[in-house]
Parts: sequence; C-alpha cells; structure tokens
Amino acid sequence: MIYIKPNNDNTVTLGGTVATQEMLDSGYIQYDGVIPELTNEFQHLELVNGVLTVVEDTLASNEKIRQDAKATREEDLQAITYTLTDGSIYQVRPQDITNFELAIQLGVDTEWILEDNTVRLTTVAELQEILDVGIAKGKAIYNDYITVLKSIGV
Repeated sequence: MIYIKPNNDNTVTLGGTVATQEMLDSGYIQYDGVIPELTNEFQHLELVNGVLTVVEDTLASNEKIRQDAKATREEDLQAITYTLTDGSIYQVRPQDITNFELAIQLGVDTEWILEDNTVRLTTVAELQEILDVGIAKGKAIYNDYITVLKSIGV
C-alpha cells in the first residue's frame, strides 16, 4: 500500500506508505495495487482506470536518442583514418577531404602530414585510395545515423 496524489495531467505523485493529514487534505489517496518500476528517465506513472501505469515520453526519449546518435556520428567522423600497407596512418576526417581533393587535382606526389604528425611523401594514387576509403567510411557513418533517425520516426 502506498499513498499517491493524482495530478491534473494524469500523472501521479508518490507519497510513501504513511500519509499525514496535510497529505490527505492536499489530495493524496491510498493505492493498494502493484507499483510498476520506472526503468529510464523518460518514464512516469499515470493513474489509468485506477491502475498505476508506466508511460514513456517518446518525444523526449527520441530526442535523447537523436542527440546521442548525432554525438556518436560526429565522434566517428573525426576518428576516420586509413592505414597504408607500410603502417602510415592518414586522417580522413570531413575537414581533410578538400585537402585530399586539391592534392589529387594537382596531380603530383606530395608530402603529407600523417596522424602522428610525421611527414610522408604520398603518391597521387595513394591519396586517391585514401580519399575513396575515407569517403566510404564517412558514408557508412552517415547511413548508421540515418538508420537511427528512421528507427525513431524522424
């Protein structure tokens, strides 16, 4: 048994197993049914036909999912790298794409700053390979993000 206070918006306020006169005067009632457990921050209890029921705020929940997915997308995009067979690691983040495209358009081998800030002479063919793989990884990251958005109806 617990005391609850039904609110105007169908939600309830839990009051505990002992009620003061002040609580009773303010609208708390005795509830003898099962008290369901809330499993996340987007759930609340409502009194539906005399039964406490868990209701999920799907808008807030979906917004949290979207924000988390967006943060993951941004982190993943910033972590895109490609490793050549010699172990050289190139960053292929969105902000690096233009540099790759310009270097490829110039058509000459160029010294490239690697992830560890060392410099390596890189051929145009290698730059193109690195760019192609980096773009594919970026597209996969965006596709994962789109899948999450679709799953929440955005």
